Amino acid sequence: MDIAMLPLLQLADSSFPTGAFSHSFGLETALAEGSVMSTKDLQEWLEGLIVGSLATMEAYAVYFSHELVSKQAGKWNDDLFNQKFSASIELLDLRMTLSKLSKESRVGSVKIGRQYVRMGIELYPDAQLQMYDRMILSGACWGNAALAHGWVCAYLSVSVETAILTHLYTTVNALIQNAVRSAPIGQTQGQHILASLFTHIEKVTRHTIEQPPAFLYFGNAAVLHEIQAMRHETLYSRLFMS
Repeated sequence: MDIAMLPLLQLADSSFPTGAFSHSFGLETALAEGSVMSTKDLQEWLEGLIVGSLATMEAYAVYFSHELVSKQAGKWNDDLFNQKFSASIELLDLRMTLSKLSKESRVGSVKIGRQYVRMGIELYPDAQLQMYDRMILSGACWGNAALAHGWVCAYLSVSVETAILTHLYTTVNALIQNAVRSAPIGQTQGQHILASLFTHIEKVTRHTIEQPPAFLYFGNAAVLHEIQAMRHETLYSRLFMS
């Protein structure tokens, strides 16, 4: 086994970086309101999320973050390059945060993003994530996991293709595990759904690399999922943070 793969496996673990804390991003509402009652419903819900949000936001954020950090390598002491780099990261972070239409989605995304940055600094102090952390603490950025993932993968010399694949995989897998914890979907059924979505994840990754959009030319079209996230705070009981 190539030992260089071990850090990537850690980053792709569904418990990284939040541990026991989990966000459903509207899925818990869909389960509670009966929109998702079967494996077919869950698969369709996830396919909608992939097409409407992961493909048009998350994948692009990983791509651009990876590209920016890769170009910045070896120039961290150059003030001019750092200024241009920081400005681009700020714009990317801003777009990712404001494209989350619901407050719960934004708050959940920020919490995960900031935890990713803190974990990244602890594990890879030479990755220069301290710069992103300072931008968050100063209020210039909010924090975003997709951006941080692309950053760390670039530092680890992981290809941008693999960076996107692992981020999308981790996101989808975490949501499936949430459905399993909520009872209507069994573990075996969840694994079948995950396997069936591999093709969608691969297509999104390939399209992002072959036809990347102009910088920041992306947005969120998963309207139903965002509305469900908005209604999450009104549920009678909740297992997840969003």
